[in-house]
Amino acid sequence: MSAVIADAAGRGTVTGSMTVNGTTVQLHHVVALADANPFHSTKKDLVIFLSDVPVSTSDIVKKNISAIWMTGKLNAIRVEVQPWDKQAIGGNLWAAVLAEKGTQITGSGMGDFTATKLTADHVTGHLSTKDYGMSDALLSYDATFDAPIEEGRIDLQAPEPEKEGDSGKGVTSHPAAMVGGKPLPAGGGDAGAAYLSYTKAVQSGAPAAILKYLPKADRDALAGGDTTAAFSILKDFTPKDAKVAGGKSNGTNAELAVTSSLGNGVVTMVHEADGWKYVNDTINH
Repeated sequence: MSAVIADAAGRGTVTGSMTVNGTTVQLHHVVALADANPFHSTKKDLVIFLSDVPVSTSDIVKKNISAIWMTGKLNAIRVEVQPWDKQAIGGNLWAAVLAEKGTQITGSGMGDFTATKLTADHVTGHLSTKDYGMSDALLSYDATFDAPIEEGRIDLQAPEPEKEGDSGKGVTSHPAAMVGGKPLPAGGGDAGAAYLSYTKAVQSGAPAAILKYLPKADRDALAGGDTTAAFSILKDFTPKDAKVAGGKSNGTNAELAVTSSLGNGVVTMVHEADGWKYVNDTINH
């Protein structure tokens, strides 16, 4: 563990380190943000960004991190937490030792979050994971931090439960808590077709084609940013030969059982006004 070091921008303090494939770096900087929850349009998630070098809030919000990381001078972890249940629902890893290969990791299970103090505009807590493996990376980290929450305030109140007849009218529940989903046939129906179109868009490398299959909250966050470098990295962990064996859907969210040469896992999709969108996956690369 490093000593507590103040963030260069005065935003917070953090003590801790991360180890990727045997290389350990100290985490000196923390930024906490309020960010749109992709499943609840009126809610804000808590995003915690830990790094060894300072990164501007603007770059984090605009998701320009991949471009910085590809210089080989950044090690960082981004974890998204639902404030009302304090559950870490997703994350990203950028490690300098993986930059040459272009291996950026995105997935669930990247952190266990404990809040010492959590209010609408401030967080004090602890994040860690041990031997988290995906693709060709093995990650362990442990960090304790204190930071004000930027870019708005988070909402600690749980969202209203989904109402009868709301299916397809908006995002109302997180797939991890999906209740009452109906089985999907082989191919995954419309949600499965949208996912396969997403994988083809990723392999094409065309930003406009990829954005079409991302949730509106992600599209809005990426607006105005340079997505070329970030999207090119997606090819490394997006299957070229994915097959949807089935899954389940409640009309608003879908969980697809996917097999491919990269591995097997579950793909999460969300239905918005203009169709099904890719959220994340737990494919065991």
